[in-house]
Amino acid sequence: MRFLIIPLTSCTPYSPSVKVISRASVSDLSGEPAAPGQITPPLPRGFFHSSLHFLFVHAMARPLLVDEESHVNRSTNNRSVSHECQSKCSNGTTGSPRSSQYLARRSQVLWTVVFASVALFIKRLQQDSPALINPPYCAWRFVGNHDAWNVAFPDMRSLYHVMQIQMSKGDEFKLVAESFPYARYCSYQTYDLRTLMSHQSLRDVDIVPDANGPNCYANLTAAQEGLRQGGYTLYMTARGDQNYTNELRALPDSIESGQFDLFFRIYVEEALQGPPQAPWGHLPPYGKDLAFEWGWAPPPRLYAKRAHLKDGEWREVPFCQYRRRKGFKLLAYLSEIWPAPSPPFAGHPAVAPNKANNVFLPKYTDRQGKFASKDANYVASVAEPRHVRNGSEAMLWARVTGTLPRVPGSLYTPPYVANATDYDVRYVSLSAVHRTIPFRNHATVADTQITEHYQKRLPPGVEWDRKFTIWVVPPQVESAYPRQVMDENPVIMKWGASLFGGGIVEYTGLLYRQVMARSQVVGLEQGALSASGVVNIVPEACQSGQVGPHGEGADAAMKAGDPLEMEQFCCSTEAPMECFLPEYVRYRMGPYYPQVEYFTGGPEDAALTRLEH
Repeated sequence: MRFLIIPLTSCTPYSPSVKVISRASVSDLSGEPAAPGQITPPLPRGFFHSSLHFLFVHAMARPLLVDEESHVNRSTNNRSVSHECQSKCSNGTTGSPRSSQYLARRSQVLWTVVFASVALFIKRLQQDSPALINPPYCAWRFVGNHDAWNVAFPDMRSLYHVMQIQMSKGDEFKLVAESFPYARYCSYQTYDLRTLMSHQSLRDVDIVPDANGPNCYANLTAAQEGLRQGGYTLYMTARGDQNYTNELRALPDSIESGQFDLFFRIYVEEALQGPPQAPWGHLPPYGKDLAFEWGWAPPPRLYAKRAHLKDGEWREVPFCQYRRRKGFKLLAYLSEIWPAPSPPFAGHPAVAPNKANNVFLPKYTDRQGKFASKDANYVASVAEPRHVRNGSEAMLWARVTGTLPRVPGSLYTPPYVANATDYDVRYVSLSAVHRTIPFRNHATVADTQITEHYQKRLPPGVEWDRKFTIWVVPPQVESAYPRQVMDENPVIMKWGASLFGGGIVEYTGLLYRQVMARSQVVGLEQGALSASGVVNIVPEACQSGQVGPHGEGADAAMKAGDPLEMEQFCCSTEAPMECFLPEYVRYRMGPYYPQVEYFTGGPEDAALTRLEH
């Protein structure tokens, strides 16, 4: 759903007030030499200029003496030599303040020469590879998933390929892809680094192919015939107004140059069998073993056209030889020592932890600062096992029931992805998450897993009624589940385990995710408003000032608590809080509302105790 601010320029956590120069700009982060033919990217142009400026200003401002304290902080031998030197200097036998000043000046001159040499070297590199003057120094540096870069609440069936790009006035970028991915869903989204909100999303179904074949996300005939995916070109410009086919806006209106993030999301890669896959083309240095990360297609190539070069040429930015895959666990450890969850709606009683059916809708404004996807929507339930103990251990169980919306089979099996009228939502999942920084996702059950679990238990030709039961069990319970659980033949998922001892985390929750409801594809004007779509509960347009205020009568309707009366007021500039609470969400979703009950007890109990809260 959201992202902890990703450190896209270095290992240091990102701060808007601090600019960090990436180590990747000097050498590959792996510490290995660049591959043959691959350019080692330079640092930004201003870095060494500012370093030289700093050095000269401090050199001319005041005389620098030898730091005698530095001798004291060294080894014992060096300390004795230092004292001997100080003694001689004080007796006037050797040395003088002037000689100390001379040593300091000489040191400054040497460092000045070093910085100047490096600066000249960098300038020469920039002349040889002008596309690399500003970020990105190489393409697709970061991989985001459930185990990388502290991505908040990432679905375990998804991958995010990310890079940070510096766009100066007049610059343009393009991606050239040999093939669309073979996946359930993919999209490109650009993000403002000040608000971490998406400027624009270009979804798979909207991308126009230009080479090698069709777009099977949109071309139903091609999908039915099993044709191989085609290629495409995608452009990124400051305002997205240069009339390119497949064009994304990169910057907000308020700035003409700056940095933005590009996310390439892929959900649920296709199986290897089926239609011919994409030509492998320029897969190295990734290799076929990592092809699934790109949906069995070659990674898109990045090209930059820099305005200051004034030649109008597109220059390719090389692939990163080393890609960041693992995040730091420091924040995860700290969050368990000093947990600081953010309760929804200031702890409103309707969404209290461990309360039955406390599933609520996060507000659209809650997405700010979280790298949220424009195509994904969520409802959530909060839980706190610390309030429920069985002896010395927290034993919290959750039972989730509901009706699974219709989802596509795949690109090449019905219901086809390209036929949006044959299903309700492109993708559905339920995740057990940690509600404190860094917002880890501990487990995900995807729609395909739920379907397979129930369908394989039915005779051939009998269709599953799409009703499901999922039990979320304590992490310390291995396999001996209570009879109450096993009698329902449910899908089993575990709460997240603490990094200290493996017990359940203190602040946890459930996240029910939907990606691209039918109304987001074919539009509301075609009657696609469906109870199965989370996005239709309080549409984004109702929350973002595109319609008028809710007006008079809203307070009375909210006080009466009648969902039918509330409905007319829940599409307004500032939809009232009641529109996001469980009662209204349940009314709008009907049978598709994921009902949650919480229980306590041990695995040896025949029946668990339902929490009434």
